[in-house]
Amino acid sequence: MNIKFWPFVILTAAFCACMYSKPYTPEFPEAPEKEPTDTVPPVVPVEYDGLVEQLMKASVGKGLDIVLMGDGFPVELHADGTYRSVMEQACNHIFSIEPAASLKDRFNVYYVGVVSQNSNLDGTSGIFCKKTSPTYKSEKAIDTYAKNVTSLEHADSTVFCVIINSKESGGICYHQSYNTQKAYAYCPRIKPSTPTGQDYRFALVHEVIGHGFAKMSDEYVMSGYESTTPSSKERKQLTEHQRLGYDRNITFSKDTASCPWKEFLTDERYVSEKIGFYEGVGYYGKGAYRSTKTNLMNVTWGKEMAFSAPDRKIIYDRIIVRSENRKPDYEEFVEFDINHN
Repeated sequence: MNIKFWPFVILTAAFCACMYSKPYTPEFPEAPEKEPTDTVPPVVPVEYDGLVEQLMKASVGKGLDIVLMGDGFPVELHADGTYRSVMEQACNHIFSIEPAASLKDRFNVYYVGVVSQNSNLDGTSGIFCKKTSPTYKSEKAIDTYAKNVTSLEHADSTVFCVIINSKESGGICYHQSYNTQKAYAYCPRIKPSTPTGQDYRFALVHEVIGHGFAKMSDEYVMSGYESTTPSSKERKQLTEHQRLGYDRNITFSKDTASCPWKEFLTDERYVSEKIGFYEGVGYYGKGAYRSTKTNLMNVTWGKEMAFSAPDRKIIYDRIIVRSENRKPDYEEFVEFDINHN
């Protein structure tokens, strides 16, 4: 992977744990399961490739844009309605967990038709993805397809999400730089790891809302980094990243007066979430902390998952700031949170 195309990289993986979150009722019917096909159509019908449909329209504040696309979907999966169903299902999933579930009226969601020659996912399909991740050509392809969304006024602040027609576990999100809201998320249609598992749904929320929209870091430790500690340079970088709105769900210090979730540490209304300092995030197994032992930025499979309260506040604050151009205070979030969880 050529990292120079993506200066800021966030990776995700699937780990285990369970937290309670309310079940959701999909707005659209669930997508049917279809076996991959290697059929090569002689012609790509124009009515499918580049077709744009709007799945959600913002009714409150400035509309926040998310654009969905799929890769590894040959023409027959467009013609029989599978592609549209997959896009509708993805929209359902993305807005199935609080706080985005109760604030989805702030979002515009579009999907763009991408016809692949087959479903091999060998890096030569419509978005040039592999089974679980993009290639260096993917970002340019997304930008090209995004031009079909003529009502998209601010592409530089849009979250793009590619649904990869694969059942393998994975997921990844890239940001172009710390000075833009634009993000590129990729998520396979992951096969559940347990009979009641919802790995795909949780991975989508993790990638699109957690990483892509809220700019949060992973809250698990990458394999091989269990003993790594942040350097003094990296500590300074985190301070700057947080000033720009990134990585506000982690800290490199256990100082209760300066950590991003300091209000929650003494708030008895959140005592059940056991908010504190739990060591290990991202590329640092030591000297780096998250607010709870498990949550949706830490694990992406289980029966029901949720964001931690500090992470919910990060998402809530960003939605309000970007849709209403104002910064909510702590008690406003708490009132909303108690009423929606």
